[in-house]
Amino acid sequence: MSTGLVFIAIGGIYFLPAWRLWQYSGAIGKLRFSPTLQALDDAIDRQRCFWKTVGIITVCAIALYLCLGAILALTVSTVASDPELFLTP
Repeated sequence: MSTGLVFIAIGGIYFLPAWRLWQYSGAIGKLRFSPTLQALDDAIDRQRCFWKTVGIITVCAIALYLCLGAILALTVSTVASDPELFLTP
């Protein structure tokens, strides 16, 4: 069950950039058939929103990896310094 929840969370993370990219695609389609400055402005704004979303998700992922790496390093250093701590009979 926990694996299913992880897959749902990952799907949720992928949904937002995909939705932003879909909006950008629609704006580009409108620009193709109606080349006006308003359509161009809308397409550029949708592209900006997409890259902003991807950037925020990337920064959050890097921060998560750094935190998990720090926790792992602390755990390994604790076990290496006193292995008897985890080998109780």
